[in-house]
Amino acid sequence: MSGPLQELTDYDALRMEYDGPLMAVGSYCRSELIVTEELFYGAQDNEILVYRDSLTDVIEGGPRVGCCGPGDRKWNLFCQEKHRIGIEMADCYMPHFVRLPLTHVKLIKVNCDA
Repeated sequence: MSGPLQELTDYDALRMEYDGPLMAVGSYCRSELIVTEELFYGAQDNEILVYRDSLTDVIEGGPRVGCCGPGDRKWNLFCQEKHRIGIEMADCYMPHFVRLPLTHVKLIKVNCDA
């Protein structure tokens, strides 16, 4: 679960440095912004990429293998009811993000014009 998130549609808004967040807290991007013919650290088409700190009420579990953080590309984040929701990628050799398959995401458009 998360609060409102702003969609990033500009590739240049992403931070590609190793061992740091791929994007700011409160934002997300669709994997298609990055993934073309080549996989981006396991990311695939039809996923939402978000920074871990943008998610709330998430339980860590499953394989959390990596030298400095999770990066095993297997389900390792779960909801409070213990249903798998995503894959945290946060090892030292990559930008940090969470892969959330669109089949596990409900996008709700919010009108913030007030």
